Amino acid sequence: MRKLAVNLVDKVDDENENLKLIKADLLRRSLQFERLIEEYSDFTSDDELSYSIIRFQLGLAAMKDSDCYTIQDVVNEFNPSE
Repeated sequence: MRKLAVNLVDKVDDENENLKLIKADLLRRSLQFERLIEEYSDFTSDDELSYSIIRFQLGLAAMKDSDCYTIQDVVNEFNPSE
């Protein structure tokens, strides 16, 4: 289902940052680690949280980690004192 969802996201607005974040997670959770790394290595965003989410996803993809994580995991990774 995740792979089908990735295909659907590819067919809609390519500029929607929220969809890009969802797609990154779908790629990782569907074990498409190389594709995630290839498509998102140059990701930039003015939104610090969005940027952190993608950096987190890329790190997990590099470790071939398809587990479930929350936004709190991202926050803890990039702001461990909070």
